[in-house]
Amino acid sequence: MKQALTRIRNRIFNGMMYLLPLFFVFILLEKLWMKMSALGKFISHYFHFEKLFGKLAIVFATLLLVLLLFYVFGWLASLHFFKRLNVWIESKLFDLIPGYSYYKFQLESGITQEMEKRIPVWVTTPYGKRPALLIEEKGESSTVFFPNMKETSVGDIAWVENDRIIKMDIDAKTFLNKLKMQGKGLPLD
Repeated sequence: MKQALTRIRNRIFNGMMYLLPLFFVFILLEKLWMKMSALGKFISHYFHFEKLFGKLAIVFATLLLVLLLFYVFGWLASLHFFKRLNVWIESKLFDLIPGYSYYKFQLESGITQEMEKRIPVWVTTPYGKRPALLIEEKGESSTVFFPNMKETSVGDIAWVENDRIIKMDIDAKTFLNKLKMQGKGLPLD
């Protein structure tokens, strides 16, 4: 009975830890939506959106404002000053929010599917073969990424000769999942 209660308590705790960043994002989006809906109400009355959309006029105007806000900040992110500012803010977030780098990586990999372009490889080192991801091949050498086992978005980068690299016959997503299981199921050749 005690083991069952301990298991249930652990499962609830794990669920809370998994959902905590999502709650944080939802709270931020809700705050943004509430602030923008006041402005959306003004814009819907000014442009007479009620005649076109009826009761959904405020929602439509607020949605347009939020999308416009994201677009403007996307444009600002391309400017040099704002890139530096973004790097500074992110460095502070990395220090203040535990797991921020992991969730940022998950979001970016969900939006841009660049993970699939990387090729899983074995790299021969003085200590044996290490699993890695091939990032780029240039002539006789290649850039490889050695991911950590638990958090595969973090790791080391190395430049190695091509004759020390053996390509695996699995995709990058499967490779990273197998790494999280401490390498169990990785192809050995």
